[in-house]
Amino acid sequence: MRFQIIILTFFCLILSSMFVWVTNSLAVQSQEHIVEISALRFSPTSLEVKSGDVVKWVNKDNRRHQLMSISEGGWRSRILRRGDSFVLFVGKTTFYICALHSNMRGEIKVRSD
Repeated sequence: MRFQIIILTFFCLILSSMFVWVTNSLAVQSQEHIVEISALRFSPTSLEVKSGDVVKWVNKDNRRHQLMSISEGGWRSRILRRGDSFVLFVGKTTFYICALHSNMRGEIKVRSD
């Protein structure tokens, strides 16, 4: 029984080390992109990123906004007040709108490098 506990402990240490290495590798490879929300617009409106990159929307507008994907496998942010942000790891090209102001539209293009 003692031998099994030692083996299990060793196995857990190896797995946790691998998790830290993979997490650090992904963090180094991904890049953060900022989209500002201001004057009822997204800036930039169209953004080109690599798969796995991070997109962060920052609401600098005096109005509330809620981001919503209109692409397959969609997503939706919480309602963002001035100063709030929403972060998304991007895996595929997506089109999005503000659910509260449907004239606000944006696009994230994922390039294959």
